[in-house]
Amino acid sequence: MNGLNELSVLYVEDEPKLREQVTQYLQLHCGKVLAAGSGAEALELFAQWPPDLVLTDLRLGAMDGLELTQRLRDLVPLLPVVLCTAFVEVDCLLRAIELGVSGVVRKPLVLKELLTVVTRAAQPALQRRELEKLQQERLLSTRQSLGTGPATLRLAEEVLRAASCDFNVLLLGETGVGKTRLAGMLHRLSRRREGPFLSLHVGSLPESLLASELFGHERGAFTGAERRRPGLFETARGGTLLLDDIDTVPSSFQAKLLEVVETKTFLPIGAREREQTDVRLLAASNQNLAAEVTAGRFRQDLYYRLCDLVLTIPPLRERSEDIPDLAHWILQETAGELGAPPVQLEDGALALLQTGGWPGNIRELRSVLRRAVLASDGRISVAELQQVWGGEPPPSSVSTGTLAPPVSLRLVDLERWAVERGLQAAGGKRMKAAELLGVTYKTYRAMMERHGVR
Repeated sequence: MNGLNELSVLYVEDEPKLREQVTQYLQLHCGKVLAAGSGAEALELFAQWPPDLVLTDLRLGAMDGLELTQRLRDLVPLLPVVLCTAFVEVDCLLRAIELGVSGVVRKPLVLKELLTVVTRAAQPALQRRELEKLQQERLLSTRQSLGTGPATLRLAEEVLRAASCDFNVLLLGETGVGKTRLAGMLHRLSRRREGPFLSLHVGSLPESLLASELFGHERGAFTGAERRRPGLFETARGGTLLLDDIDTVPSSFQAKLLEVVETKTFLPIGAREREQTDVRLLAASNQNLAAEVTAGRFRQDLYYRLCDLVLTIPPLRERSEDIPDLAHWILQETAGELGAPPVQLEDGALALLQTGGWPGNIRELRSVLRRAVLASDGRISVAELQQVWGGEPPPSSVSTGTLAPPVSLRLVDLERWAVERGLQAAGGKRMKAAELLGVTYKTYRAMMERHGVR
C-alpha cells in the first residue's frame, strides 16, 4: 500500500497490550516495525536503527511524546513523527504544531484511521527514498553507457549533477568522443526529457542560413520564403538544443546568439516582435574554447554564458579500460539495428581493440566494430578484426614510417596530427582517411581545411 512495504517504523507506547496489538497490525503493512515502551528506550533504538517514521504516544511518563519529538527532530530535522493522544489540550497541540509533527491520531485508536495517517505522513520519506533509488539507477545506467574507468565514473557523476539543473552546459572533447551522445543522455536524465532534443552543427551552415535555421523566418521575409518556417529555438521549446562545433560560429553571429542566451528571446527573420524561448542550451566543441577566447576568435561574454557547467570527455586513448563496455554497447546497438542476436568478441579481439590509439575515438571504434559484425559469423575473431583494419593493427599503433604524435596536448594540435596521420595511412585517399578516423567525408574535409592540410 503506497510503498509502505518498504517503510520502517518505530512505535513508542508504554501500555504493553496496546503496544503489542498496534505493532502486530503495522507489521502486516510496513516493511519493518520496532516497538519501545518509553522515550529513553526509543532513543536507544533510534541510535541503533534510524527508522523512516516514528509513531509515539503523547503521555509516556518521564519523557513525554513532545520531548521525544524534540530530541528526535534535533537528530533528524525532517523525520516524520505522528502523535497518539487521548487528550485534546490546546497547549499540547500548539506545541506539536510548533515542532512540526506530521499527524495526530486520537485515542482510542482505530487501526484503519491510524494507517491512513501513517501513510500520509510517510509520503515525503517514501518519495525521497524513491528519488534516491532512481538516482542510483540513473548513475548505474550512466556508468554502463559511458564506461567504468576512473575518469569516466567521475564524468558520469558530473552528468547526473548537470542533469539535475537547467544550467547551460559546454561539452568539450575531441572529434568522435561522443559529445552528441552525451548531450542526448543529459536530456533524457533531465526534467525536460518529455520535450524535444534537437541539435545543429553550426559550422556546416553559412551565416544567412544559420539565422534562418535557429530563429526561423516569416512568410515573405526574403525571396523564396513562401511560408512561415519556425526555427530551432521555437521547435525545441520545452526541451534541449545542442549547438555542435560552437567554435565555428561566425564572429558576426555570436552577438545575436549572445542576445538569445541573455534575454531568452529571439527575433525571426522578417518579424517585428521578439518571441520567447524556453530551451536548455548545450554547446559542444572539439577546440579549447578558452584558448579561442584568448585568441580573439570567440566572444568572452558568450563563452561565460555557455559554460555554466563544463563537461570534458577524455579521448578514447586515455581510457582504454572503457573499451570493453563501449564495445558491448556498440555490439548491442548494432544487433538491434540488424534484428539479430549480439555478436560476441573473442578475448584476443577485445585485447587488440584496447591496444589501438583510436584517433577517431568512439566514432572510429563503432565503425570498426560494425564492419567486423558484418564480416563475422556470430563471433569476432582477431583475424576478422585485423581484416576490417586492412590486415594490420589500428593505424595509430603502426610505428614504421609514420608521423610522430605531437608533443603538445592542445586539441588543435592533436586533431591536425590525426588528420595528417589518417591521410598518410590511407595512402592519400581522403575518403579512406575519413573512414579510418571514423568521421564523415564532409567532416574530414572541413578538418583538412581548418588545419590547412592538402
